[in-house]
Amino acid sequence: MKKENKSQYAILGLLSKQSYSGYEMKEKINKIAHFHWAESNAQLYPMLKQLEKEGKVSSHIDLSSGARQKRIYQITDLGIEALKNWLLQPVEQPQYREELVLKVALGEHLPKEKLLAHLNDYMIQLEEKNRLLNNMVNHIQTQHSKRPDKPYLDLTYDYAKIIIQAKLDWAKQTIQKLQAV
Repeated sequence: MKKENKSQYAILGLLSKQSYSGYEMKEKINKIAHFHWAESNAQLYPMLKQLEKEGKVSSHIDLSSGARQKRIYQITDLGIEALKNWLLQPVEQPQYREELVLKVALGEHLPKEKLLAHLNDYMIQLEEKNRLLNNMVNHIQTQHSKRPDKPYLDLTYDYAKIIIQAKLDWAKQTIQKLQAV
């Protein structure tokens, strides 16, 4: 049985809030959802065409967009129905891949200094993610305090905060343990 592509629901969910061009959707996903969901252009545009073919989204050319002829997508009633049906389904457990953890597991084949450098780079990346997350949370608190989806955005970013902090704690502990070896 073919595994269902959940990207369609991320796209439908985003379009359930507002109409977007493909480019605007990609930018929005990168800005607000990259802590829990990622889409490449290679995934996004074919999925938009498929959703339009299935009648879950419709589109039109924005005539005011100039020479680039921006295509704007909006969710249809069928798309809303598909999104709501999916939201009612049980949650599948994710397949988890963390390259750094695999490198730590195979650390006996790597000079300790190189493994420590990987861990330090990882911590720098996590601290940057934490900074971006704090900026996003502050933006939501100040600019979107009246939005009906604000409590759900808060819950989503609470999850991201906990995960980032857990990864930072793990990296610090791992560095300390490796330095003691």
